[in-house]
Amino acid sequence: MWGVWDEPFFRFFAGKLNTFKEPFLASIFSISSHHPFKVPDKYKDKFTKGPAPIVEVVGYTDFALREFFSEISDEEWFGNTLFVITADHTNESIHREFQNNFGSYSIPVIFYKPGSDLRGKKNRIAQQIDIMPTILSYLNYDEEYIAFGNNLLDDSSESFAFNTNGSTYHLYMKDHLMEMIDNKPVGLYNYKTDKFLENNILGTEPGLAAFMEEKLKAIIQTYNSRLIDNDMIVRK
Repeated sequence: MWGVWDEPFFRFFAGKLNTFKEPFLASIFSISSHHPFKVPDKYKDKFTKGPAPIVEVVGYTDFALREFFSEISDEEWFGNTLFVITADHTNESIHREFQNNFGSYSIPVIFYKPGSDLRGKKNRIAQQIDIMPTILSYLNYDEEYIAFGNNLLDDSSESFAFNTNGSTYHLYMKDHLMEMIDNKPVGLYNYKTDKFLENNILGTEPGLAAFMEEKLKAIIQTYNSRLIDNDMIVRK
């Protein structure tokens, strides 16, 4: 297995949080929902099985999270804490729309603050690097910082996301996905009307394609330049 089961690990984590001086930042990496998709023997047949093995272990992880929140809900720091729950990547899926360069990167980001007005669901583009500017904004942080993401609680600006697997880059914005290989656009898809990414409209949307290409290249150039120059923080 990958490591400690989620339930005992979350229980340990809950106890560890009580040893930290406030305010504190803490994180935990859950691994029970990874392959080989097993649950502890004592929970055999407790969680619903489905068309894919991952269904059962997601049920176990949900249970572990529920137990975790139940255990910490009476702590003094609980009501003052912003919880962020997300994934590092997707996993196996039986749905075709999640088996392409859009769906395979589709994960949720959940912000939870007990007793707050953080309610509802936003169907907008987001990415993991949006978490930092979102948290800083929520904390009313007013100093300068460098971020490649956006504040997800600010609806006044258009969101976007990007990723790479090495030589291939993707940019998601304006209901579209652009794929670029070796600094050359090779695909443009409207992921809302073409969820299986079967209709490459790169040659029919020259204005949008040029705009997205320029933005993606600017992101790559800025990131690489700052990485090479060790310039990822504001220097005063």
